[in-house]
Amino acid sequence: MRYEAELVKKVVQKVLSELKKEFELVIPENLVGIDNHVEKVMEFVDKKFSTTLFVGIHGMGGIGKTTLAKAIYNKLFDQFQYHSFIADIRESCKRNGLEYLQNKLISDILKQKNLVHNKDEGIKLISSKFEGKRVLILLDDVDDDDQLKALAGNHNWFSSGSRIIITTRNKTILDNARVDHSYEHKELDTNHSLILFCRHAFRRDSPPSEFEEDTHKVVSTTGGLPLSLEVLGSFLCGKSQRYGMVR
Repeated sequence: MRYEAELVKKVVQKVLSELKKEFELVIPENLVGIDNHVEKVMEFVDKKFSTTLFVGIHGMGGIGKTTLAKAIYNKLFDQFQYHSFIADIRESCKRNGLEYLQNKLISDILKQKNLVHNKDEGIKLISSKFEGKRVLILLDDVDDDDQLKALAGNHNWFSSGSRIIITTRNKTILDNARVDHSYEHKELDTNHSLILFCRHAFRRDSPPSEFEEDTHKVVSTTGGLPLSLEVLGSFLCGKSQRYGMVR
């Protein structure tokens, strides 16, 4: 009987593990230096498990805010029955409007589509229907106070223990929303910048000796921005001799 119980437990763990993989957000490969950032944010996120927390991540464009937020989301989401990732809010709002984003959030949480026809209607529905639900929500690239007010206007919209993660370039939005914890995501240091660039350009952690000097020159111009390092490294991968990384 004990053996059967252990077998059932292992099967359940395997199924849950596979389900987790299915719902995890995709994050870039060859990440460098992100674990320390994840740990710092998780230290706060894990502190008050029974309290609804709004956590903001801010920093310049291309710094890796979305990747960091996705990594945190992936760590948390199997603890929540209700979860939603609203991507690229700044651009999506321009193209489709706030009602589209509200309907996306409502569809993810309530599994009902196209219930909202205007912003105020969406606010009323989200604030009333989500109240008893413990949710994990990632709001990516918020660039206006109204966007946040329309999607997660108040702590009491959600059940205790909910986690609302917000990324933005504008820290003022987080201040105005009175988030519980604000984390500034900064540039990579020189060593991590070099490793990230080399992984994309040379598929290794350091440059070949003939490209060492030029690699350092390229890395120094990126300002520690992961997106720039990834784009430049990927562009030069396999073309190093043609483009030479030449002087």
